[in-house]
Amino acid sequence: MGRERRRRITIFCLLVAPFLVNGALNAVVASRPWLYWSLEIAVWLVLPAALFAAAARVAGIDARRLGLDGRLCGRPSPTGIAVACVVLSATWPSAYAVLEEFAAAWLPTAPLFVYESVVPASQPGRFLAAAWFALTAGVVEEIIYRGYAWQVCRDLAHPRSWFLLAGPLVFASVHWEAGVASVFVAWVFGVMAAALYLALRNLWPLMVAHAVTDFIAFG
Repeated sequence: MGRERRRRITIFCLLVAPFLVNGALNAVVASRPWLYWSLEIAVWLVLPAALFAAAARVAGIDARRLGLDGRLCGRPSPTGIAVACVVLSATWPSAYAVLEEFAAAWLPTAPLFVYESVVPASQPGRFLAAAWFALTAGVVEEIIYRGYAWQVCRDLAHPRSWFLLAGPLVFASVHWEAGVASVFVAWVFGVMAAALYLALRNLWPLMVAHAVTDFIAFG
């Protein structure tokens, strides 16, 4: 295994690890807003930024390889990217709401922690919290579980199969604290997002649609 490949895998594991445990930590610190939001900033902003910088420096991962450029389906197309952002943002929230309702009816569970519990009831706190959750999830999760995960999988035999099967499972697993229904919804959308990423080869539409969907859900 090459040095860069080992580094990519190591950084990916370090990126995912905090999200496997922060659900349990959130349940403990949610009653202390200063501690909860300090943890949020560390897990969703400081640590990913440091690890992405490390990946760019030592693992050969840059913005273009992640799909953060002006190319769509391998060709320069800023207009196509804008259209894809609009179309996905218009359809993703409704599809998510329908699937969430279905999952809640067929897979009822008692979650350990849900992010809605820390969203203030009044404005402007509600807007700010919803914007934070939407932007951090839309940007960080799409970069990790789509863009970066593909860079890890492409080094393996049958990379598309690994990406479409294992990638969504990892993405779903970090939603465990919200219950089985949430894990199922995350898995379905993980598969859809992975397939779209392979087709579009661009991360912007997925990031924008993810952020819009979460903003509507939390707002």
